[in-house]
Amino acid sequence: MSAQVFEAVSLMARYWFVLLIAYILLRIVQNSLDEYKIDRRMRLEGERSYVAYLKVVDADDPELIGLVYGLNEFNTIGKSIECDITIPDKSMRKKHAKLYKKGPDWILEHRGSSIVFVNGEESNGVTLLNDNDNVAFSGTMAKFIIRRQRNEHTKKA
Repeated sequence: MSAQVFEAVSLMARYWFVLLIAYILLRIVQNSLDEYKIDRRMRLEGERSYVAYLKVVDADDPELIGLVYGLNEFNTIGKSIECDITIPDKSMRKKHAKLYKKGPDWILEHRGSSIVFVNGEESNGVTLLNDNDNVAFSGTMAKFIIRRQRNEHTKKA
């Protein structure tokens, strides 16, 4: 009798363990999907909140190429983590430039002795940027892209 009880308990414990592992794996998958949905929603909401972008098109460090930085109405750019846009370029200054919106215009203002080129020409300190301008900060070149509102697209069509 005790051998039969032992076998029954052993069989139940084995299936209980398999069910427990299956439940844990199911919860892990469910939590991962929930985190993915939250992350995706936050990214989409964040993209909508940016008014312009800087897309790195050329850099001394190939890993920087393709990075897209979202811009707010006022941005500091440099290699310091204190900047709004941190570009890890060794030849860039800690606080290299400011990029801000003033009315309908975008203004790029480089700091002190830092050098900035816009469309191949050296900036004289304060430069008005247009959509698709190429901006070079030391060894990193980025394309300036203004985010279009939906109604702007429909007006052109």
